Amino acid sequence: MQPLEIDYTIYVASSRERLWEGLTIAGFTRRYWAEEIRSNWRIGAAMEAFALDGTLSWHGTVLEYEPPHVLSYTFGGPEADPPTTRVRFELTNVDSRDVSSAPVVRLRLTHDRFGSDEPFFRDCRRAWPELMSSLKSRWRAVVRWASCMRNETPARQREEIADYGLVP
Repeated sequence: MQPLEIDYTIYVASSRERLWEGLTIAGFTRRYWAEEIRSNWRIGAAMEAFALDGTLSWHGTVLEYEPPHVLSYTFGGPEADPPTTRVRFELTNVDSRDVSSAPVVRLRLTHDRFGSDEPFFRDCRRAWPELMSSLKSRWRAVVRWASCMRNETPARQREEIADYGLVP
């Protein structure tokens, strides 16, 4: 039997640094995953994701943290003790000169170590494409919004950024 593994790749018009922030800043994750992911992002540190109503959605432990290249953590539902599956994001610059003037990043997600938990694997296999698509759609909206804000006053820009939840 093949090991259960999810491997999903998207391409995002962004720099790795900005997209990295999208994966690690709670204000961003709240917007595109409807969950606020909290951690101090040190290897071995706990991480938790809270739904918009404040309930714990899932939790894990940071395994790899190499900004802006690799982020990896264990992943399990609230009852998983300890979580055993692993989520890994790899961000790679793509040579996009032929198709885009903007930088492009390949965001590869790997989710593995499911063991024999086929129901959990099926749920994750269904959810990841939706989550990654939401990330990309929201990212496009942020980029469009940012370009519109260039014509606003600095005070109005700060106000909009704060409303979006991107500053503490």
